[in-house]
Amino acid sequence: MHILHENEIDNARANLSLTFFRNLVVTLPPVDEQSNVVAEIKGVEERTQHLETLYQYQQKINALNELKQSLLQKAFAGELTVSNAVQEAEVIDTLSSEFAANVIAVAFRQHEKNQQSKTYGRVKAQKGLHLVESIGGIDLGRVPIKDAAGPNDRNHYDATQNWVKTNQFFKFVKRPEGSGYDFVKLSKHDKLLAQAESSMKPYSDQINKAIAPLVCKRTQTAEIFTTVHAAWNNLIIDGADITDEAIVTEARENWHPDKLKISRNKFFEAINDIRQRGLEPNGKGLRVGEEHGGLF
Repeated sequence: MHILHENEIDNARANLSLTFFRNLVVTLPPVDEQSNVVAEIKGVEERTQHLETLYQYQQKINALNELKQSLLQKAFAGELTVSNAVQEAEVIDTLSSEFAANVIAVAFRQHEKNQQSKTYGRVKAQKGLHLVESIGGIDLGRVPIKDAAGPNDRNHYDATQNWVKTNQFFKFVKRPEGSGYDFVKLSKHDKLLAQAESSMKPYSDQINKAIAPLVCKRTQTAEIFTTVHAAWNNLIIDGADITDEAIVTEARENWHPDKLKISRNKFFEAINDIRQRGLEPNGKGLRVGEEHGGLF
């Protein structure tokens, strides 16, 4: 390797001129090809995020397996008491479909208590899951994207719906008039809800804090609230200047074409609502990525 000496560097600088740069030809690929490269990079980012989530999921599975082995060893050694068994067994798999189902059922129960059950459909259930992660700080293992109705992970939600149907917990039924879905309790709902409320007590404060903003909101207002919170969090993660205008642009113009049908004023109102509740994001929530085309 040839190392340039100071005099060689000076000579190189002397040969560089404005004329040189003006005559310099830089070949760029066609715009379509540039767009494809950008799309590929975004796809890699989404896949990387998904793999990170899978890695975290595997770590939690490993931790649960270690806990199981620890309890078995203590049991055989006669060291397992009721108190330390309960204390150690309090580890809950928040990444499971059962946990997500419990969140949805508990959220519906809150709506029911406030005479708002008719406002709770699939959209609010999905937005509730997102806020439980972004506001409640509970990892559900989601990989959210910019969906028409706000941040959403369809695969995660579908897996949850399969679990609730199999276990006869609840389901969402399309309304006869075709505008939205109703929460319908199935045969084991009351039993499973009681178990959920008991097992999820360590997380009740976090879940209540996340769900509370949605309870008295209609579907679209809940959707805008959650989208604005997610867009705001995205900007923080990206190191952007945080202004109300930037948040609205990210949540409306840069989100999904369907958002353009909604007045910008409603997005500004959501920003004020978030501030008044003291729920400003801090950049620790999941980044909501672009549509990944069903790769996962």
